[in-house]
Amino acid sequence: NHATQRNSRPLVSAATTAKQERVVDEKPADLKPFGLDKPSAVVTLVLKNGTKAVKIGSTTAADSEERFATVEGSNVIAVLPAGLSKR
Repeated sequence: NHATQRNSRPLVSAATTAKQERVVDEKPADLKPFGLDKPSAVVTLVLKNGTKAVKIGSTTAADSEERFATVEGSNVIAVLPAGLSKR
């Protein structure tokens, strides 16, 4: 719907220009410690060659706004910067 599209524009803009803060784990045995077994949000990006889901997990620490994230089809766990994960 139009309201959802309008509200998602800042997130899409940020996501297309964002870079991960750092890679935390390249082959995690379990997604649960990162909050990615039951993500707090899933953002679906529509790309030229299909779609990719970005799973956003828990914060990296109790006093942090950075969040763990992974992209569908990848085993890499990365950290999203606070500015992006707040959107």
